[in-house]
Amino acid sequence: MKNVYIGYVSDSSRLNDDGFEYVSDIDNIKISAKTANESCLKYVIKKLEGKNERLDKIIFLCTPQVKEHKITEYLKNSTEQLSECTIVEIDTHMDLDVYTEIPKILNHIDDSDRLYMDMTGGIRAATIPLMLVSYYLQRRGNEIAGEIYSTLDNGKKSGSIKSNTTNRDIIRLISGIDEFATSAKVGTLQSVLSDEQDPDIINLLDSMKSFSESIILGQTNLVDENLLNLNNGISALQNKTDSLDARVALMQSMLPVIKNKFFYTDKNEINTVSTIRWCVDNGFLQQALTLYTEKMPDVIMNNNWLEYTGDKSKIKHQSFESINYCILYRELIQSPKMLRTPQATQIADPISLFRSIITPVGECDSDIFKKAEIRKAKKSYPEFTEAIEVMEELDNKCGDLVTLRRKVQTQRVRCYSKDKKIQEIWNDALKTTFRNVWQCTANDFITHVLEAAGILYEASDKDPGEDEPNRFESQCSCIDSMTDTWNENMEFVSHIDLDVLKHILIHYCYMKNLRNKINHANDYGSITDTTKDILLKYGLSTSFTFDDISKDIITSTDYIESKL
Repeated sequence: MKNVYIGYVSDSSRLNDDGFEYVSDIDNIKISAKTANESCLKYVIKKLEGKNERLDKIIFLCTPQVKEHKITEYLKNSTEQLSECTIVEIDTHMDLDVYTEIPKILNHIDDSDRLYMDMTGGIRAATIPLMLVSYYLQRRGNEIAGEIYSTLDNGKKSGSIKSNTTNRDIIRLISGIDEFATSAKVGTLQSVLSDEQDPDIINLLDSMKSFSESIILGQTNLVDENLLNLNNGISALQNKTDSLDARVALMQSMLPVIKNKFFYTDKNEINTVSTIRWCVDNGFLQQALTLYTEKMPDVIMNNNWLEYTGDKSKIKHQSFESINYCILYRELIQSPKMLRTPQATQIADPISLFRSIITPVGECDSDIFKKAEIRKAKKSYPEFTEAIEVMEELDNKCGDLVTLRRKVQTQRVRCYSKDKKIQEIWNDALKTTFRNVWQCTANDFITHVLEAAGILYEASDKDPGEDEPNRFESQCSCIDSMTDTWNENMEFVSHIDLDVLKHILIHYCYMKNLRNKINHANDYGSITDTTKDILLKYGLSTSFTFDDISKDIITSTDYIESKL
């Protein structure tokens, strides 16, 4: 690692043969020098000597005209015995020149160099270009060991050397605020404010960090708590009226940046809907869909748009799931009662219907045939008793469906039941459904058995060869067919206009469908005309580009926000 000094020799620099005394405001080091640049250069050299180090390289920046001045020659001659010295010609008097001149500087700096930046000179010609270089190099990985500048009082024939660290920290603080507001990262703010003792700043940084982690890691169960803490942290600093130091005051004055980015208004604090919109605006599409899927049920239920009148204590749900999510999706949208309306009978796909009847909440396929669940299913749905007994008999022979699929794939199982109907179903399944044994699924087998048992299709007037609709279409058909009496057999009461409720529920089903496809890296493929009609009817896109999905989320959250 080399120690490198960079300084700008301006056309206003003067060479004083008698020399001036400069005193560092940083550590009271005294320097005798004939130019302002020389004072900073000697100060760096003296600081390094105190650490038993040396200055390895000197870079002087100047215009072509100043290069010919005697001051430049003096600086070069006075230092070339100490270190490698390079003069780089730059001209930043025109705005566009900065683009071409800064790369000239960077070409002389290695990735491992430790930099001492001398900001002495005009703001446009020296300070701004060198601050930009410093800002870039720091992000490239170079260490910026110091940023200093020199001032001269001609009347007193003395000068001072000052630190530019405050200006750099202000820029970094502004960058840190923007970094959090656009990417939920807090690393820059934590670095700039690492020594801050103000409790409100510390609490705000902690709340920002917790919020950041819950968003980036998709910890939806922590979002509500972290949003509350973030709101409280913003309010505490915003209302602070005590004597503020410069950094706290600046941080306070920049809170509107965060609030504006998160759609924070005097009426509403940062909430679930505004956070979803923030995720979309800043490219966190998967997080936006996850928040929408997991947290929008809370918005719907907590605003009393939809009331659940059943016993919540009996609803099974995982620790990471919201009770409102289970109520809205499982007890309503996926409810057997919902899917078994006359309209649903014609369109519900058999595997969803069968699972909704005998699959306990939260159970996987391997647990589907628990005896208690089968008895419950027989009692609740007597019209399906025959089909359930058929499946139960097959399970007794083959174990769970996952094992069944594996055995059938390897053709190591036969049906020895005395019941001819079961034998016929079984043999037909082996012959047709599993003809291509490596492409079959357990769902194929359940579907075939239901078909063979005459379930669902006896009541359908569809052609046998006609494709069954997908889950999204089935759900939408049920929702779209809701009437004023839809909840007579349901444990729900709607407190908003039924058309508004349909709109919200269909948007929710679509977002959940999208989220599942993205999480499982599924190919969207082509969509049916029926799905297109549904999407267009409810103001959604019929394609799946990043921009289209982002637009759909904003469309949906805007609609919901308009009802808040």
